[in-house]
Amino acid sequence: MSFQKDLPLTNHLFSGIWQNSPDNFFILEVCGEDFRFVGINPAQERVLNLTNSEVEGTNLRDMIEPDFYDFVTRNYRRCLQEQRSIQYEEEEAFTSEEIRWWSTMLNPIRDDEGNIRYIYGISRNITELKRSQIQYQEAAKAAEEANRVKTNFLANMSHEMRTPLNGIAGAANLILNSNNPEETLELAALISQSADALTHLTQDILEYAKIGVGKLTLEPDSFDFHQAIDSVYRLLLPQAQNKNIEFTLTLEPQVPRYLFADGQRIKQVLLNLVGNAVKFTEQGGVNLQVRVIDSDSAQAHIEIQVQDTGIGIKEEHFDKLFKPFSQVDDSKTKQYEGTGLGLAISKSIVDLMDGEISMSSQIGQGSVFTVNCAIALGQPEIKEDIADQQLHGHFLIVEDNSVNQIILKKLLLKHGAQVTVVANGQEALAACQTTDFDMVLMDWHMPVMDGFEATRQIRQQLDHYHKVPIIGVTANVIDSETDHHLQAGMNDVLTKPIRRDELVPKLYEWLYLNDID
Repeated sequence: MSFQKDLPLTNHLFSGIWQNSPDNFFILEVCGEDFRFVGINPAQERVLNLTNSEVEGTNLRDMIEPDFYDFVTRNYRRCLQEQRSIQYEEEEAFTSEEIRWWSTMLNPIRDDEGNIRYIYGISRNITELKRSQIQYQEAAKAAEEANRVKTNFLANMSHEMRTPLNGIAGAANLILNSNNPEETLELAALISQSADALTHLTQDILEYAKIGVGKLTLEPDSFDFHQAIDSVYRLLLPQAQNKNIEFTLTLEPQVPRYLFADGQRIKQVLLNLVGNAVKFTEQGGVNLQVRVIDSDSAQAHIEIQVQDTGIGIKEEHFDKLFKPFSQVDDSKTKQYEGTGLGLAISKSIVDLMDGEISMSSQIGQGSVFTVNCAIALGQPEIKEDIADQQLHGHFLIVEDNSVNQIILKKLLLKHGAQVTVVANGQEALAACQTTDFDMVLMDWHMPVMDGFEATRQIRQQLDHYHKVPIIGVTANVIDSETDHHLQAGMNDVLTKPIRRDELVPKLYEWLYLNDID
C-alpha cells in the first residue's frame, strides 16, 4: 500500500511540495523502539543516495550505522516524549566527508485513537549559513582582539613617548635656569639621549605604517658587511657592559666583506635582534654569530644568529613575537619597555630579502633568533666623506615652524651657507622672483600656500629655477604625499627630525654632484 495514495496528506498541493522542495522531507512510522520509513522525497533521496522504493518499509536501525542511528533518533524520541512539534539544529558528518549543519522540524502525527503513529520531518541544509555565521563570529572576535591589542599598544606608546618627552622638557627647563657650564652640558646630553629615544619610537611606528601600505622598500647597494656588523657590536656593547653581561661577536673569516643589499635595513634587523637580546638578559651574556652556509661566485648564503641567556619566552607566546602591536607582556606592571614593533619590522625586512627568520626559546634559559638569507656579493666602493663639507651657496628655507627654522638655519650656517628664511609657499614664490637661490628647502604642510603648490608655481613661472634643486622637508613619510613630491617638481625628500649627518651629504650631492635635466 502506498502512503502517498491512501492518506489525506497526499493531496495535490502536498505532492507538489513533496516532489520539488529542496528541503529533505521524510515520514517515519513509530514501531515500538524503532522507526520505519514510510516515505522520503527526492531531496532526501539525494542525501541518502537511496530511492524512496529502496527505503520504504525498512526499519531505520537496519539501514544506518549505530552511531548515526543514535545521533538522529535522540530527537525523534524527544518528539515522542514531549508529544509536540520540535525544531532543532544539528551538526553531522555521517552523510558526507565534510561537516554539514541541518535545521530540522519534527511533527507528530496521531491516529484516530490519539496515539502518535508517525513522525513527519522537514530538514534543511544550513551549512553555508552556519559557515557564514562562524566566519562572522571569528572575524568579530578577531576584530575585538585586534582592537584590544591596539588599545594596549597605544596606551603603551603614550607611556613610551612621554618618558623621553618628560626628559627633554625637564632638562630644557633646568638649562634655562642653570649657570653651571658642566651641568648645562650634562643636561644637553640628556636632551640628546631623550631625543634619540623618541626618534627611535617614531621611526618604529612609521616603519610599520610603511609596511601596512606596502611602502617599505629596499635600496640595495654595495656595502661593507663587516663594518655594519662591527658598528652594531660597538653600539650595543656599552649597554651590555652597563648590565654586567658578556657580549661577544663571532664573525667567521669566510663571511664576505662586501655584499650587495640594503645595508641599512640589514643593520636595522641586527639592532632589533641584538638590542632585544641585551634588554632581556640580566645574567650570562649575548652572542652574535655570523657565518656562511654556502656560497658561489655570485652570492653567499648568510646565517646570522643571536643567542642570549635571558628570561626566555613561553611557547604559548611564540606566535605573538612577529605580529605588530603584540607584546609578550603588555601589562601595566611589565618590567621591560618597548613598542612591540621591532620584530614585526625585522620579519618584514627579511621577507623582502626573500630570507627567513626563526627563533627557539626556553623560559629562564634564553632565546636564539636566526636569520638566513642569500645575498649577492658586492664590490668595495670608495665614497668621499662629505658630512663635513662646506655648502657654499645661497639657500632658501621655506618652513612655518619657528623651531625648525632656527635648527635648519644654524645647521646650514655652520657649513658656510648663506640662508634666507620664509614662512610659507607664497613668500617662497615672491622670494624666488627677486633672488637667485642655489637650493630651496621646502616644507610640505604650511598655511597660505603649501609646499607642493609653491614648488609647482616656481617651476612653471620661473624659467631660471628649472635646474635649481628643491628638496622637500617633512615629517610625513607614510601618506600618499610621499609619492607626489616628484610630480610637484621636487628633487628629493628629507624627513624630520633633521640630522646633520643626513642633511649635509644630501645637500652637497644635489648642490655639486647631481645633474638636474
